Amino acid sequence: MVVDGLYGGLVYDVGRVKWIILWTTDCMVATKIIPTKNHVVWEDIVSILQPYDSSDNLPLSCGGAFSAEAHIHANGDGSLNLTAQIMWSGCK
Repeated sequence: MVVDGLYGGLVYDVGRVKWIILWTTDCMVATKIIPTKNHVVWEDIVSILQPYDSSDNLPLSCGGAFSAEAHIHANGDGSLNLTAQIMWSGCK
């Protein structure tokens, strides 16, 4: 994976899906939801890095969906504040 500067990334197994969050020290962020059976391809995640905000949605065959959002900003002291959440709307 090639990302300019420093970065961090997490993959959460949330039952039916994997939730991926990637961020950089220059306030770029990406979030992605993929089916559990899929492998994480970090180059694909890097390609969707956005400044400050990212979101994703994965519809389910039952009519529900997973959605996620992530937000990052720099604090006055140079530290970063990253917030992210995943949400699920039930099957119909």
